[in-house]
Amino acid sequence: MGIVFRAEDPVLARMVALKVLKPHIATESVRARFLAEARALARINDDNVVIIHQVGEDNGLPFIAMQALPGETLKDRLKRSERLSQIEAVRLGCQVLSGLVAVHLQGLIHRDIKPDNIWIEQGTERCRILDFGLVQSNEGGNLTEVGTVLGTPRFMSPEQANGTRVDHRSDLFSFGCLMYRTVSGRVPFDGKGSASILMAVAGLPETPLENLVPEVDPLLAALIRDLLQKSPSDRPSTAAEALERLQRIEFEDCQDDLLQNRPSAPVNSVSNFESSSKTADASDSQPPGGIRKALSVAGMCCGGGLFILGLLSIIIRITNKDGTVTEIVAPASTTNIEIETPHGAAASTRIVFDRPAPEAADASESPPPAPAGTNDNSLARELITLGAHVSGLDENGEVHGDISDASQVPEEFRVYKVFWQNDSCPTDADYAALQTLEHLETLKVGTRPLSEHQWDTILELQGLRSLFLEKGQHFTINHAKRLHQKNTLSVLSTHGATADPGVFSVLARESSLLHLSIGGDTLRDEDLKELSQEDHRWKLTVTDAPNVTDAGLRSLARISKLEHLVLGNLPGVTAQGLRSLNRLSLTHLVVVNVPGAAVALSSFAEISTLDSLVIRLDEKPAGLPSDLSPLSRLKDLQNLELSGFSLSPAQIATLAGLPSLTFLRITANTQSPATLESLGQLSGLETLHLSSATPDQRNSVA
Repeated sequence: MGIVFRAEDPVLARMVALKVLKPHIATESVRARFLAEARALARINDDNVVIIHQVGEDNGLPFIAMQALPGETLKDRLKRSERLSQIEAVRLGCQVLSGLVAVHLQGLIHRDIKPDNIWIEQGTERCRILDFGLVQSNEGGNLTEVGTVLGTPRFMSPEQANGTRVDHRSDLFSFGCLMYRTVSGRVPFDGKGSASILMAVAGLPETPLENLVPEVDPLLAALIRDLLQKSPSDRPSTAAEALERLQRIEFEDCQDDLLQNRPSAPVNSVSNFESSSKTADASDSQPPGGIRKALSVAGMCCGGGLFILGLLSIIIRITNKDGTVTEIVAPASTTNIEIETPHGAAASTRIVFDRPAPEAADASESPPPAPAGTNDNSLARELITLGAHVSGLDENGEVHGDISDASQVPEEFRVYKVFWQNDSCPTDADYAALQTLEHLETLKVGTRPLSEHQWDTILELQGLRSLFLEKGQHFTINHAKRLHQKNTLSVLSTHGATADPGVFSVLARESSLLHLSIGGDTLRDEDLKELSQEDHRWKLTVTDAPNVTDAGLRSLARISKLEHLVLGNLPGVTAQGLRSLNRLSLTHLVVVNVPGAAVALSSFAEISTLDSLVIRLDEKPAGLPSDLSPLSRLKDLQNLELSGFSLSPAQIATLAGLPSLTFLRITANTQSPATLESLGQLSGLETLHLSSATPDQRNSVA
């Protein structure tokens, strides 16, 4: 409808993007729609929507003057690389949804969300929604009639394709198409012409994203699947709801990933167990945003199969019924091996084996690329010599995580994460220098107590989203109140730090927090009672707290909106306390080394909203109840981990009957040959993860 020029505003001496209506289509109705676009844009003030400067007319042609930004469209970027990494896609998607929230709050529907209309600013990587030429009012004051098909076929909603009335959920379908294209490299609906594409959009299912990208985060795949539902009522109800789900995917394993680099953290500590229920291998390196990749071997256990994973190759030995042994050797880089049974039916179960995690960049969140021209190389090298580890981006946007050697800092470098090591002794001046890091988002302090000057510096860091306090720090009421006023922190860990009485009452009012991690010797039931005074939909981690008892868990059970709970190393908690959690509407529950967890399994089964359940016991347990049938109540349970338990064939049969189960992780010293043979019943699984407790047992599960 319009042509966009780069122009100069002579009055304000600034460059603008000038959108001018094409002369040959400047009819009254088109001019009205063009003016409607300008008015729609003028009503929106959001960082993820293009900003309008002026509307006018010159020689009879209407124009819109908008901010001119260096960068490219998402379509241009996807021309260079077929698809984006999952973390890039999630980060981009969060920004687009944030813009849609602002659009929909004004009662507007964009109706043309597609890669062409997403602008990515150079340097900052900020995304902005463009082109409101097809915008309409959600109240029905649109410029087109029902029966008119407007939009881009491959990114249209079924309502648009059918020419029926649309509402804001139409934009969510288009956004789902955009995310599908960005993650997989393909559009969900295609055809040889517009008519066939529209028929596919309106009536055909998309290829499951997992078929195209096997390593896709299951939560991301589920969200995109929900966005692409044909009926608007089956999609997320609002852009805000979809944004919340996508943000949870972005931050799902933030603390887990950040803390796994601590020198003091043992490999199997509570700090790195949280996400195993939804990932194929919790020991694998995790890229930003909590989306992991796993080595997967698709195969089927024939008879008493023996599986061995070496450091340089994958060796699969299958003992056939006649006693002969078939051995398959593949490079360690192999991502999929398909084994045919003697009858020729291809196996459908993926079996994932533990392996030593490769050294890889560690980033907990989506790292924010810095504007061109900023360079933190010198300060990064200095911080490392003072006892910090840093993470950041080079000039090509590549992540360099957990750098502890100053010589390894790239020449062009932007720091987004600083971890002070426990033996470091930074001064007030060293902390003050952090204020020059424009894109610092994550900070972990060491065990050396912070001075008030250092606290002041931390609380004044503008872009800080994640803060981790170690043992030795003291968290005061004043600190908590200042954080509450700041209201920008998404992740906070006070694990091991001492806290003033009343601190948790303040934290309970912190609306920006997505994840709160607490624990240590000083944490008591009274603190959890303070925390339960407010109702929040967040992720809560309580670990390594010997003074927390059943009373503390009963307090947590009053936080009715709590969705994600992690409990670890709580020796004072019994099965009775764990049973009180059945009052919650949790979606994720992780219980590690808590006495009575196995006994309380039937109570966990009463939490009908669970889609992920992890029970892990490192000590020799009494064993799971022989009857696991209560788990059959969990109709939505997708991810299950039972680690530290030897299962029987009867228990495997019960698990095989769970209708939604797609991921199962079993860790134990031994599993009987009969149990291994019974795994063939789990035909509905997408991922079966078997791992043993010792290196020898990890390399050979039989």
